[in-house]
Amino acid sequence: MIPLQDLFMALVRAGLFGEMLSEELKSELSEEKLKTVYSLAHSQSLAHLCSQGLFVNGLLDRSTAVGKAFYKAQMMSVMRAESLQYALQSVSEAFCKSRIPFIPLKGSVLKRYYPEEWMRTSCDIDVLVHPEDEEKCREILCDKLGYTYKSRDSYDMSFFSPDGVHLELHFGLMEKRFAASRYLLRAWELSNPIEEGSYCYEMSDDMFYFHQVSHLYKHFVSGGCGVRLFLDLHILKNHPEFKLNGEYKKYLKDVKQLDFEREIVHLASVWFGNAEHTELSRKVEKYVLGSGTFGTVKNDVALNRESSGGKAGYALKRIFLPLDTLCGYYPELKTKKWQAPIYQVKRWIGVLKGGNVSRAYNEMVLNGSVSKEYSDELRDMMSKLKI
Repeated sequence: MIPLQDLFMALVRAGLFGEMLSEELKSELSEEKLKTVYSLAHSQSLAHLCSQGLFVNGLLDRSTAVGKAFYKAQMMSVMRAESLQYALQSVSEAFCKSRIPFIPLKGSVLKRYYPEEWMRTSCDIDVLVHPEDEEKCREILCDKLGYTYKSRDSYDMSFFSPDGVHLELHFGLMEKRFAASRYLLRAWELSNPIEEGSYCYEMSDDMFYFHQVSHLYKHFVSGGCGVRLFLDLHILKNHPEFKLNGEYKKYLKDVKQLDFEREIVHLASVWFGNAEHTELSRKVEKYVLGSGTFGTVKNDVALNRESSGGKAGYALKRIFLPLDTLCGYYPELKTKKWQAPIYQVKRWIGVLKGGNVSRAYNEMVLNGSVSKEYSDELRDMMSKLKI
Protein backbone atom coordinates (compact mmCIF):
# COMPACT_ATOMS: atom_id res chain seq x y z
CA MET A 1 0.00 0.00 0.00
CA ILE A 2 1.36 3.40 -1.02
CA PRO A 3 1.49 5.89 1.91
CA LEU A 4 -1.00 8.75 1.80
CA GLN A 5 1.68 11.42 1.63
CA ASP A 6 3.26 9.72 -1.39
CA LEU A 7 -0.08 9.66 -3.24
CA PHE A 8 -0.56 13.33 -2.41
CA MET A 9 2.90 14.36 -3.61
CA ALA A 10 2.56 12.29 -6.80
CA LEU A 11 -0.65 14.15 -7.68
CA VAL A 12 0.97 17.53 -6.93
CA ARG A 13 3.87 16.67 -9.24
CA ALA A 14 1.45 15.46 -11.90
CA GLY A 15 -0.49 18.71 -11.66
CA LEU A 16 2.61 20.89 -11.84
CA PHE A 17 4.78 19.03 -14.30
CA GLY A 18 2.29 16.85 -16.19
CA GLU A 19 3.78 13.59 -14.89
CA MET A 20 1.99 10.36 -15.73
CA LEU A 21 1.11 8.26 -12.70
CA SER A 22 2.24 4.64 -12.46
CA GLU A 23 -0.34 1.89 -12.82
CA GLU A 24 0.37 0.85 -9.24
CA LEU A 25 -0.43 4.34 -7.98
CA LYS A 26 -3.55 4.62 -10.12
CA SER A 27 -4.84 1.37 -8.66
CA GLU A 28 -4.64 2.91 -5.18
CA LEU A 29 -6.83 5.90 -6.03
CA SER A 30 -10.24 4.57 -5.10
CA GLU A 31 -12.99 7.06 -4.33
CA GLU A 32 -12.51 6.50 -0.61
CA LYS A 33 -8.73 6.97 -0.85
CA LEU A 34 -9.24 10.14 -2.89
CA LYS A 35 -11.31 11.53 -0.03
CA THR A 36 -8.35 11.19 2.33
CA VAL A 37 -6.02 12.67 -0.30
CA TYR A 38 -8.40 15.60 -0.71
CA SER A 39 -8.49 16.18 3.05
CA LEU A 40 -4.68 16.40 3.16
CA ALA A 41 -4.45 18.47 -0.03
CA HIS A 42 -7.10 20.88 1.22
CA SER A 43 -5.30 21.34 4.55
CA GLN A 44 -2.17 22.25 2.57
CA SER A 45 -3.97 24.57 0.10
CA LEU A 46 -2.85 22.33 -2.78
CA ALA A 47 -6.09 20.60 -3.77
CA HIS A 48 -6.11 22.60 -7.02
CA LEU A 49 -2.81 21.03 -8.12
CA CYS A 50 -4.03 17.54 -7.22
CA SER A 51 -7.11 18.24 -9.31
CA GLN A 52 -4.93 19.13 -12.28
CA GLY A 53 -2.87 15.99 -11.65
CA LEU A 54 -6.00 13.86 -11.76
CA PHE A 55 -7.15 15.66 -14.91
CA VAL A 56 -3.93 15.15 -16.91
CA ASN A 57 -4.08 11.45 -16.01
CA GLY A 58 -7.72 11.12 -17.03
CA LEU A 59 -8.78 10.40 -13.43
CA LEU A 60 -10.84 13.48 -12.54
CA ASP A 61 -14.38 12.10 -12.22
CA ARG A 62 -16.66 15.08 -11.66
CA SER A 63 -19.68 12.82 -11.21
CA THR A 64 -18.45 11.95 -7.69
CA ALA A 65 -18.53 14.21 -4.66
CA VAL A 66 -14.75 14.11 -4.20
CA GLY A 67 -14.19 14.76 -7.92
CA LYS A 68 -16.44 17.80 -7.69
CA ALA A 69 -14.52 19.02 -4.63
CA PHE A 70 -11.17 18.75 -6.43
CA TYR A 71 -12.54 20.51 -9.52
CA LYS A 72 -14.09 23.28 -7.42
CA ALA A 73 -10.74 23.89 -5.71
CA GLN A 74 -9.09 24.24 -9.11
CA MET A 75 -11.70 26.64 -10.48
CA MET A 76 -11.58 28.70 -7.28
CA SER A 77 -7.81 28.93 -7.66
CA VAL A 78 -8.13 30.23 -11.21
CA MET A 79 -10.73 32.81 -10.21
CA ARG A 80 -8.76 33.82 -7.12
CA ALA A 81 -5.66 34.39 -9.24
CA GLU A 82 -7.59 36.71 -11.55
CA SER A 83 -9.08 38.62 -8.62
CA LEU A 84 -5.71 39.10 -6.92
CA GLN A 85 -4.06 40.18 -10.16
CA TYR A 86 -6.75 42.80 -10.79
CA ALA A 87 -6.42 44.13 -7.23
CA LEU A 88 -2.61 44.27 -7.44
CA GLN A 89 -2.80 46.09 -10.76
CA SER A 90 -5.15 48.76 -9.39
CA VAL A 91 -3.00 49.27 -6.29
CA SER A 92 0.15 49.42 -8.42
CA GLU A 93 -1.35 52.04 -10.71
CA ALA A 94 -2.52 54.13 -7.76
CA PHE A 95 0.87 54.03 -6.04
CA CYS A 96 2.74 54.80 -9.26
CA LYS A 97 0.42 57.73 -9.97
CA SER A 98 1.16 59.10 -6.49
CA ARG A 99 4.90 58.43 -6.94
CA ILE A 100 5.10 55.98 -4.05
CA PRO A 101 7.83 53.35 -4.43
CA PHE A 102 6.68 49.81 -3.61
CA ILE A 103 7.85 46.20 -3.88
CA PRO A 104 5.40 43.34 -4.55
CA LEU A 105 6.21 40.38 -2.30
CA LYS A 106 5.75 36.62 -2.02
CA GLY A 107 2.99 35.05 -4.15
CA SER A 108 2.53 37.94 -6.56
CA VAL A 109 6.16 37.45 -7.62
CA LEU A 110 6.44 33.68 -7.17
CA LYS A 111 3.54 32.91 -9.50
CA ARG A 112 5.54 33.99 -12.56
CA TYR A 113 7.91 31.06 -12.02
CA TYR A 114 5.19 28.41 -11.88
CA PRO A 115 4.12 26.65 -15.11
CA GLU A 116 0.87 28.63 -14.95
CA GLU A 117 0.21 31.55 -12.63
CA TRP A 118 -2.99 30.15 -11.12
CA MET A 119 -0.99 27.19 -9.82
CA ARG A 120 0.58 29.36 -7.12
CA THR A 121 -2.34 30.23 -4.86
CA SER A 122 -2.29 33.11 -2.38
CA CYS A 123 -4.72 34.22 0.26
CA ASP A 124 -3.70 37.87 -0.01
CA ILE A 125 -1.51 40.51 -1.66
CA ASP A 126 1.70 41.60 0.06
CA VAL A 127 3.33 44.93 -0.79
CA LEU A 128 6.33 46.62 0.85
CA VAL A 129 6.52 50.43 1.13
CA HIS A 130 8.80 52.84 2.96
CA PRO A 131 7.71 53.52 6.56
CA GLU A 132 7.40 57.24 5.83
CA ASP A 133 4.79 56.48 3.13
CA GLU A 134 2.60 54.42 5.45
CA GLU A 135 -0.11 57.01 6.09
CA LYS A 136 -0.17 58.23 2.49
CA CYS A 137 -0.69 54.65 1.30
CA ARG A 138 -3.48 54.16 3.81
CA GLU A 139 -5.19 57.29 2.50
CA ILE A 140 -4.92 56.11 -1.11
CA LEU A 141 -6.24 52.65 -0.32
CA CYS A 142 -9.17 53.81 1.79
CA ASP A 143 -10.16 57.11 0.16
CA LYS A 144 -9.40 56.41 -3.49
CA LEU A 145 -9.70 52.64 -3.90
CA GLY A 146 -12.41 51.95 -1.35
CA TYR A 147 -10.40 49.59 0.84
CA THR A 148 -11.38 49.05 4.47
CA TYR A 149 -8.68 49.30 7.12
CA LYS A 150 -8.70 46.22 9.37
CA SER A 151 -5.73 46.23 11.74
CA ARG A 152 -2.08 47.06 12.35
CA ASP A 153 0.65 44.62 13.34
CA SER A 154 4.28 45.13 14.28
CA TYR A 155 5.40 45.60 10.68
CA ASP A 156 2.31 45.70 8.46
CA MET A 157 -1.27 46.91 8.11
CA SER A 158 -4.22 44.86 6.93
CA PHE A 159 -6.86 46.06 4.44
CA PHE A 160 -9.74 44.57 2.48
CA SER A 161 -10.84 45.68 -0.99
CA PRO A 162 -14.52 46.24 -1.86
CA ASP A 163 -14.39 42.76 -3.48
CA GLY A 164 -12.98 41.15 -0.36
CA VAL A 165 -9.32 40.87 -1.44
CA HIS A 166 -6.97 40.97 1.55
CA LEU A 167 -3.99 43.31 1.23
CA GLU A 168 -1.08 43.40 3.67
CA LEU A 169 0.81 46.68 3.43
CA HIS A 170 4.28 46.06 4.85
CA PHE A 171 6.63 48.75 6.12
CA GLY A 172 9.01 46.06 7.37
CA LEU A 173 9.62 42.41 6.49
CA MET A 174 10.16 40.69 9.83
CA GLU A 175 10.05 41.18 13.57
CA LYS A 176 13.36 42.27 15.11
CA ARG A 177 13.47 39.15 17.30
CA PHE A 178 14.47 37.16 14.20
CA ALA A 179 18.13 37.47 13.18
CA ALA A 180 17.20 37.66 9.49
CA SER A 181 15.48 41.00 10.07
CA ARG A 182 18.77 42.92 9.96
CA TYR A 183 19.50 41.71 6.42
CA LEU A 184 15.92 42.25 5.30
CA LEU A 185 16.39 45.92 6.16
CA ARG A 186 18.54 45.98 3.00
CA ALA A 187 15.59 45.01 0.80
CA TRP A 188 15.33 48.48 -0.74
CA GLU A 189 19.08 48.74 -1.20
CA LEU A 190 19.04 45.45 -3.14
CA SER A 191 16.02 46.28 -5.30
CA ASN A 192 15.62 48.10 -8.61
CA PRO A 193 12.72 49.56 -10.60
CA ILE A 194 11.16 47.02 -12.96
CA GLU A 195 11.78 49.56 -15.72
CA GLU A 196 13.24 53.03 -15.96
CA GLY A 197 11.05 55.61 -14.26
CA SER A 198 8.78 53.04 -12.59
CA TYR A 199 7.88 53.21 -8.90
CA CYS A 200 7.38 49.44 -8.82
CA TYR A 201 10.58 47.75 -7.63
CA GLU A 202 11.74 44.15 -7.50
CA MET A 203 14.32 42.57 -5.22
CA SER A 204 17.48 40.93 -6.49
CA ASP A 205 16.98 37.20 -6.86
CA ASP A 206 19.32 36.49 -3.94
CA MET A 207 17.46 38.85 -1.60
CA PHE A 208 14.09 37.51 -2.74
CA TYR A 209 15.25 33.94 -2.10
CA PHE A 210 16.68 34.89 1.29
CA HIS A 211 13.36 36.49 2.22
CA GLN A 212 11.48 33.32 1.22
CA VAL A 213 13.77 31.10 3.31
CA SER A 214 13.63 33.41 6.34
CA HIS A 215 9.84 33.67 5.98
CA LEU A 216 9.58 29.86 5.95
CA TYR A 217 11.95 29.70 8.93
CA LYS A 218 9.81 32.15 10.93
CA HIS A 219 6.69 30.05 10.43
CA PHE A 220 8.55 26.77 10.91
CA VAL A 221 9.69 27.73 14.42
CA SER A 222 6.38 29.42 15.30
CA GLY A 223 3.95 26.54 14.92
CA GLY A 224 4.89 25.09 11.56
CA CYS A 225 4.25 25.77 7.89
CA GLY A 226 2.83 24.01 4.88
CA VAL A 227 4.19 22.19 1.84
CA ARG A 228 3.58 25.20 -0.40
CA LEU A 229 6.53 27.17 1.01
CA PHE A 230 8.82 24.21 0.30
CA LEU A 231 7.43 23.99 -3.23
CA ASP A 232 8.18 27.69 -3.74
CA LEU A 233 11.87 27.15 -2.97
CA HIS A 234 12.05 24.12 -5.25
CA ILE A 235 10.46 26.06 -8.10
CA LEU A 236 12.82 29.01 -7.61
CA LYS A 237 16.03 26.99 -7.37
CA ASN A 238 15.18 24.99 -10.49
CA HIS A 239 13.87 27.78 -12.72
CA PRO A 240 16.26 28.86 -15.50
CA GLU A 241 15.23 32.52 -15.26
CA PHE A 242 15.81 32.76 -11.52
CA LYS A 243 19.49 33.60 -11.12
CA LEU A 244 21.18 33.10 -7.73
CA ASN A 245 24.78 34.30 -7.45
CA GLY A 246 25.48 32.94 -3.98
CA GLU A 247 24.95 36.09 -1.92
CA TYR A 248 22.00 34.48 -0.18
CA LYS A 249 24.36 31.87 1.31
CA LYS A 250 26.36 34.61 3.05
CA TYR A 251 23.18 36.03 4.56
CA LEU A 252 21.92 32.60 5.65
CA LYS A 253 25.26 31.64 7.15
CA ASP A 254 25.44 34.85 9.15
CA VAL A 255 21.94 34.35 10.62
CA LYS A 256 22.64 30.64 11.22
CA GLN A 257 20.04 29.34 8.77
CA LEU A 258 22.28 27.77 6.13
CA ASP A 259 21.99 24.24 7.55
CA PHE A 260 18.24 24.71 7.88
CA GLU A 261 17.97 25.84 4.24
CA ARG A 262 19.99 22.84 3.08
CA GLU A 263 17.65 20.42 4.86
CA ILE A 264 14.40 21.98 3.66
CA VAL A 265 15.66 22.16 0.08
CA HIS A 266 16.58 18.48 0.38
CA LEU A 267 13.06 17.61 1.58
CA ALA A 268 11.58 19.65 -1.28
CA SER A 269 13.74 17.62 -3.66
CA VAL A 270 12.44 14.40 -2.09
CA TRP A 271 8.87 15.55 -2.69
CA PHE A 272 9.26 17.18 -6.10
CA GLY A 273 12.53 15.80 -7.45
CA ASN A 274 14.54 12.60 -7.14
CA ALA A 275 16.24 12.90 -3.74
CA GLU A 276 15.95 10.12 -1.14
CA HIS A 277 14.56 10.46 2.36
CA THR A 278 16.81 10.60 5.42
CA GLU A 279 15.82 10.00 9.02
CA LEU A 280 15.70 13.76 9.59
CA SER A 281 13.72 14.53 6.42
CA ARG A 282 11.03 12.05 7.50
CA LYS A 283 10.71 13.82 10.84
CA VAL A 284 10.42 17.19 9.11
CA GLU A 285 7.88 15.74 6.66
CA LYS A 286 5.71 14.50 9.53
CA TYR A 287 5.88 17.93 11.18
CA VAL A 288 5.02 19.84 8.00
CA LEU A 289 2.17 17.57 6.91
CA GLY A 290 0.64 17.92 10.37
CA SER A 291 0.98 21.71 10.37
CA GLY A 292 -1.57 22.60 7.70
CA THR A 293 -0.87 25.67 5.57
CA PHE A 294 -0.16 28.08 8.40
CA GLY A 295 0.99 25.96 11.35
CA THR A 296 -0.82 24.99 14.53
CA VAL A 297 -1.16 26.44 18.01
CA LYS A 298 -0.24 23.02 19.42
CA ASN A 299 3.15 23.11 17.70
CA ASP A 300 3.76 26.70 18.79
CA VAL A 301 3.08 25.79 22.42
CA ALA A 302 5.17 22.62 22.23
CA LEU A 303 8.16 24.48 20.78
CA ASN A 304 8.14 27.53 23.01
CA ARG A 305 6.80 26.38 26.37
CA GLU A 306 10.02 24.98 27.82
CA SER A 307 12.15 27.94 26.74
CA SER A 308 9.62 30.22 28.45
CA GLY A 309 10.04 28.55 31.84
CA GLY A 310 7.49 25.75 31.63
CA LYS A 311 3.70 25.98 31.74
CA ALA A 312 3.52 28.88 34.20
CA GLY A 313 6.24 30.87 32.46
CA TYR A 314 4.66 30.38 29.03
CA ALA A 315 1.25 31.50 30.30
CA LEU A 316 2.69 34.65 31.90
CA LYS A 317 4.69 35.47 28.77
CA ARG A 318 1.57 35.20 26.59
CA ILE A 319 -0.55 37.28 28.98
CA PHE A 320 2.13 39.93 29.61
CA LEU A 321 3.99 40.42 26.34
CA PRO A 322 7.68 41.41 26.51
CA LEU A 323 8.16 45.14 26.04
CA ASP A 324 9.88 44.83 22.65
CA THR A 325 7.00 42.71 21.33
CA LEU A 326 4.43 45.13 22.71
CA CYS A 327 6.24 48.04 21.05
CA GLY A 328 5.93 46.18 17.75
CA TYR A 329 2.15 46.26 18.08
CA TYR A 330 2.07 49.83 19.36
CA PRO A 331 5.02 51.83 17.89
CA GLU A 332 4.05 54.95 19.85
CA LEU A 333 4.97 53.05 23.04
CA LYS A 334 8.67 53.31 22.13
CA THR A 335 8.73 56.94 23.27
CA LYS A 336 6.65 56.41 26.43
CA LYS A 337 7.62 52.99 27.75
CA TRP A 338 6.41 53.89 31.23
CA GLN A 339 2.89 53.40 29.84
CA ALA A 340 3.52 49.71 29.10
CA PRO A 341 0.93 48.48 31.67
CA ILE A 342 -1.74 50.61 29.98
CA TYR A 343 -0.87 49.10 26.61
CA GLN A 344 -0.94 45.58 28.04
CA VAL A 345 -4.56 46.24 29.05
CA LYS A 346 -5.24 47.82 25.65
CA ARG A 347 -3.99 44.63 24.00
CA TRP A 348 -6.23 42.45 26.18
CA ILE A 349 -9.23 44.56 25.19
CA GLY A 350 -8.20 44.17 21.55
CA VAL A 351 -8.10 40.39 21.95
CA LEU A 352 -11.61 40.42 23.42
CA LYS A 353 -13.02 42.76 20.77
CA GLY A 354 -11.12 41.19 17.87
CA GLY A 355 -12.73 37.79 18.25
CA ASN A 356 -9.50 36.07 19.31
CA VAL A 357 -10.78 34.84 22.65
CA SER A 358 -11.28 31.26 21.46
CA ARG A 359 -7.70 31.10 20.10
CA ALA A 360 -6.28 32.51 23.33
CA TYR A 361 -8.33 30.05 25.36
CA ASN A 362 -7.24 27.16 23.14
CA GLU A 363 -3.62 28.21 23.57
CA MET A 364 -3.92 28.13 27.35
CA VAL A 365 -5.65 24.73 27.25
CA LEU A 366 -2.88 23.33 25.04
CA ASN A 367 -0.26 24.82 27.34
CA GLY A 368 -1.58 22.51 30.03
CA SER A 369 -2.24 19.46 27.87
CA VAL A 370 0.60 19.17 25.32
CA SER A 371 2.85 16.38 26.58
CA LYS A 372 6.48 16.93 27.44
CA GLU A 373 7.31 13.96 25.19
CA TYR A 374 5.79 15.73 22.16
CA SER A 375 7.55 18.94 23.05
CA ASP A 376 10.89 17.12 23.43
CA GLU A 377 10.37 15.36 20.07
CA LEU A 378 9.92 18.67 18.24
CA ARG A 379 12.79 20.33 20.06
CA ASP A 380 15.06 17.39 19.16
CA MET A 381 14.12 17.82 15.49
CA MET A 382 14.87 21.54 15.72
CA SER A 383 18.23 20.79 17.28
CA LYS A 384 19.13 18.50 14.39
CA LEU A 385 18.17 21.32 12.01
CA LYS A 386 20.63 23.57 13.90
CA ILE A 387 17.80 25.78 15.15
